[in-house]
Amino acid sequence: MLHEVSQLNNTVPEGFGLRLKAERQRLKLNQAEFAALGGVSRPSQVYYESEQRVPDVRYLAALCEKVDVMYILSGKRHTEANTKAIDASVIQAILTTIDAWENTSVRLITDRFRAELVSLFLQQVDANGKVDTDLIKSTLRILDTQSATSIC
Repeated sequence: MLHEVSQLNNTVPEGFGLRLKAERQRLKLNQAEFAALGGVSRPSQVYYESEQRVPDVRYLAALCEKVDVMYILSGKRHTEANTKAIDASVIQAILTTIDAWENTSVRLITDRFRAELVSLFLQQVDANGKVDTDLIKSTLRILDTQSATSIC
């Protein structure tokens, strides 16, 4: 049984669709071309840009080599001068740790909750300059100690 996130933001971040569309237009791609970068269909891209659906983390991970994913998520542009691009291996390490936790946890998590977790852990990577899987595991253990109704 999937649970909805209640303590974390349960909606698409304000302006997410507009930023996604702006990033697509910056790259001079149509919706079908941009969707292909993310491994989804054009209709899915339309839903994401109109904020009718939330893309999953795998979509964002697929985009990270060619697209400013941090801008899409946070609204803050990251340039070569102030940060390095998000490496796909960073997102993969985060996803692997989250998936391992979910497999041992008593709860299933929604794509939206997974995206919130990835966003949180990317902020940690940005602050520390590396993926700290021990910190991620500790954070996830704390979530397991919370009641199911309070987080998912």
